[in-house]
Amino acid sequence: MQVRIKKIQAILKGLNLDALMVTELSQIRYLCGYTGSNGILVIFHNEAHFVTDFRYKAQVGKEVKGAKIMIAQRDLYTEIQKIKPLNAKNLRLGYLEAYMTVKNLAMLKTLLPNALFAPTTFIVETLASVK
Repeated sequence: MQVRIKKIQAILKGLNLDALMVTELSQIRYLCGYTGSNGILVIFHNEAHFVTDFRYKAQVGKEVKGAKIMIAQRDLYTEIQKIKPLNAKNLRLGYLEAYMTVKNLAMLKTLLPNALFAPTTFIVETLASVK
């Protein structure tokens, strides 16, 4: 799993992105091993952070590989603003356009006002299709 996150980190550099937010659960599972039903994975050049809620506290400790784990006290989107690198000025944050709702994107833009949001397509799918 850690190798997959490292491959995404290399892709980020090529796309001139500082981070990628993954909200689609099947892609999160592919990248870090998490099998629960609520989570967000944020991958930076040198680290990754995984956020989920209290119901999965024991599960994430066993399953998530290659990412720092954060247990949300409230809504996951509200909690991700506590990830310090996301608050950097002019952070180029990629998100998977096909899986991000308009409502969640608007909320993220409010929560992370310094970020520059960049829609991306097929980043994880392309990685997963190579055998």
